[in-house]
Amino acid sequence: MSVVRNEEIPEMGAFAKAVAWAVKEMTASAGISGSALARRLGRAQSYASVRLNGRKAWTLDELDRIADMIGTTVDALMSRAASMRE
Repeated sequence: MSVVRNEEIPEMGAFAKAVAWAVKEMTASAGISGSALARRLGRAQSYASVRLNGRKAWTLDELDRIADMIGTTVDALMSRAASMRE
């Protein structure tokens, strides 16, 4: 397995970036730091950081788990992301 450099990560679409921003905003509002989020997802801090900063997309399963963590729904996360694009 080879390591992928940051510059080799393909550019994400606008909505995927908005979802990342919504997750970052909503988890911060819930008092969950990036490192705490990573731990709760069973991932490395760097894994969460890349996603929270909009460089790689979250999976739908991760979004479902994150929504549960912050007491909301995936629909609410998506709605927040859509409003951030407007």
